[in-house]
Amino acid sequence: TKAAFGNLKEFAGTHPDLAVSHVMLGKFYFTQRAMDRVCEEMEAAIALEPNNETACSYLATAREALGEGQRALAAAEKAAALGPK
Repeated sequence: TKAAFGNLKEFAGTHPDLAVSHVMLGKFYFTQRAMDRVCEEMEAAIALEPNNETACSYLATAREALGEGQRALAAAEKAAALGPK
């Protein structure tokens, strides 16, 4: 996991303008249950790509885990709106 984290962190650092780099790093943080970091990375991804369904979904789950119900609901509603009908 240490090597994977290093690679993901480097990728996000060298490609800060790619939403996918933040989503990938955020997914890693999710596996480590670092929900505050998940929120940071998914928010960065959404800032770059506002219609990123994956980032919205992970953000909703992380916010819920942090006890941020209203913010979690808003992110979940956005993810649902972006998903397939």
